[in-house]
Formats: sequence, structure tokens, C-alpha cells
Amino acid sequence: MMKKFSILIVMLIITASFVLAVTPRHWEGNPTCADVGYTDSFYKIDPPIPGSYTFNGIHIYTWIADDDLIYFNWTSTYSLDAVICKGGNDANVYDYDPASFGDNDLHCPVNPSGGPAEISHILICYNGGNEIPEFTTIGAALALAGAGLYIFKKRNRG
Repeated sequence: MMKKFSILIVMLIITASFVLAVTPRHWEGNPTCADVGYTDSFYKIDPPIPGSYTFNGIHIYTWIADDDLIYFNWTSTYSLDAVICKGGNDANVYDYDPASFGDNDLHCPVNPSGGPAEISHILICYNGGNEIPEFTTIGAALALAGAGLYIFKKRNRG
């Protein structure tokens, strides 16, 4: 039973990552967070060196880029509203609603050559946000979901 529940949780997480994929907005020029609607706070990663960055002393962002600085992934201990990826003459704006704790395979706009531009810099934008919930909160939610699923299946069998 526990193995089936674990598989279900993993499948839900994978499905959610595909369903929640963000399509970027193309933005001409070199936008700031304020230009695209986020005025509370931002952080600029320039040059875009892969690694961990601390912002305002408490928020840690991890950036993992490929060797060519074309695609990158990010995770954060704080929910972000947008990430701007600047490269070439323009930028891609990745908006998250609701705010997100991470994303994969972000890139700059496609160049006339047919491939995404090399990353010039990255802007992290947010208007408030939340820290990742404690494990007990997540554990309680998963336990309730599991109990509900168990009860649902038991009632439908009989």
C-alpha cells in the first residue's frame, strides 16, 4: 500500500510539473522587473554564473545552467513571481501565477539562427511571497490526501 501511495505522489508531482509549465512572454529590449509589472523587489544575476545566491540575507536561489549558458533551471526557498532571461536583443519573461519555488529549461528568445540566445543576465522578480512550508505542513497535507484516497477507494469497492 505504501509503495503504491509513493508512486502516486511521484506521478502527481511529475504531472504537475508538465501542467504548470510556463510559456514565456517575449519582451523587446532590456526590461526591468518594474517594466513587466513587479515593483516590490528584484535581484540581478550578472554575469549568469551557475551557483547559489543569497538575497536580502534569507532567500537562497540555486541556478543551474548548461555549459553554453543557453538553458537554466532554478529553485528557491521563497516563491517568485517572475524570472526574466535576457539574451541577444530581447528577453523572455517567465510569469508565475501562483508564485513558484522553481522551474526548468528556461532560455532567452530564439535568435534568427534558430536557437535561443546565450544568457546575458537574469532578473528575479517578486511582489511579496512565501517561504517553503515546513515539512510538518506538507506531511499533514499528504497524510490527509492519502486518508481521503483510502476512504474513497474503500467506499467504491463495496
